[in-house]
Amino acid sequence: MGILNAGHLTKDGRPQTNPRRMFLVVHHSQRHYGNPEVFWDRSKWQAVCPDHHDGDIQAEQSAEAKRLIERMQMGGGSKV
Repeated sequence: MGILNAGHLTKDGRPQTNPRRMFLVVHHSQRHYGNPEVFWDRSKWQAVCPDHHDGDIQAEQSAEAKRLIERMQMGGGSKV
């Protein structure tokens, strides 16, 4: 179960003390790879707290990219 966080809490529920991290950030539910059409498509935006975005989501995307590279190196092609 998650907590409702408008940016005023850290990921683990403690009060956020860093003023630069007290606001929600936009996560793109579809990776945009610099494509401005995808980047600015608001239907693909999700508001998340910075701790969640910079930690869990980035780690998940990094692991996904690593798996894709490994498959490509093994000759498995792209299976995104």
